Amino acid sequence: FQGKDNYESGNAESALIVKAKTGSVTVNFNELDEGEYIIRFFHDENSNGKLETNLFGAPVEGYGFSNNAKPDFGPVNYSAAKFVVQSRDDKVTNSASVIY
Repeated sequence: FQGKDNYESGNAESALIVKAKTGSVTVNFNELDEGEYIIRFFHDENSNGKLETNLFGAPVEGYGFSNNAKPDFGPVNYSAAKFVVQSRDDKVTNSASVIY
């Protein structure tokens, strides 16, 4: 997501599907405009294209956010997950782990 408004409204800048594997997975987003971004992801364990939740709306499949930001009884705080791309030539490395 680029920017707070897009993150809060669910308007993604880009979306990718990558195959999960044991260990690390690397994903590249090329030629992003400068600005603030957040990465949100989930492990679609049943391959239905959506994050499964329980009766209370809590995820039952693995998920995560840039900067390893953790939710606190609701969506992840924008400022905890954001990172900055300063130019289209930037190479930004960000690490995140899956939350179960």
